[in-house]
Amino acid sequence: MLNGGFYEYREPLIQSRAANFYRLQYVGVPATVPKLGCVLESNALVLSWPTNFAGFNLETCTGLPPAGVWQTVAGPYPLSNGCFGLSVPTTNGPQQFFRLRKPRP
Repeated sequence: MLNGGFYEYREPLIQSRAANFYRLQYVGVPATVPKLGCVLESNALVLSWPTNFAGFNLETCTGLPPAGVWQTVAGPYPLSNGCFGLSVPTTNGPQQFFRLRKPRP
């Protein structure tokens, strides 16, 4: 995975006008992937992930694709002990899968 970098674009110099120079910074994706922690309590599943992955969304589905469709779990995600977290009540409903995903710009 990329972790930053610079790309340059230059236009040829024409005597009658000033040269243009652009510098673009590609911030890419983090060099490490977020780790989604989970703890099963008596009546809830507690999910957490580090704050250095701010901007990632928690998503859930009841069946893995192609049958299942990922849905974003509504935030905001509260902070606790240096991590984002969310408590999901356990029910007798269908199984659930969870993932973290960074939205595309």
